[in-house]
Amino acid sequence: MKPRNRILTFGAVLFSLLLTTGNLAQSQESPTTASPPQQSSTADVSQSNWIGWAGGAIVAVIGIGFGLVQLRKSQQLEQEKLELQQSLEQEKLESQQRLEQEKL
Repeated sequence: MKPRNRILTFGAVLFSLLLTTGNLAQSQESPTTASPPQQSSTADVSQSNWIGWAGGAIVAVIGIGFGLVQLRKSQQLEQEKLELQQSLEQEKLESQQRLEQEKL
């Protein structure tokens, strides 16, 4: 598996865990208590939503940073490739000129 795929998989798992953490914690009941189910308060739901959104934002920032690093690397490689092609063309031209001079 490529490193990028591992990061994306880890990010997706982390995001889903953060989204469900609040809901799972609210839905757990102690087996010894037989109290009626209680409605979760708006504050708890809001906090759970914020945790999920914060986790998603963190994963998004990591993904964007990783993407920018990859973009920069690919641009550097493309620049190096162009420079090598130019130097190769220059060497070809110089060698052709030397051959022409030797023939004369």
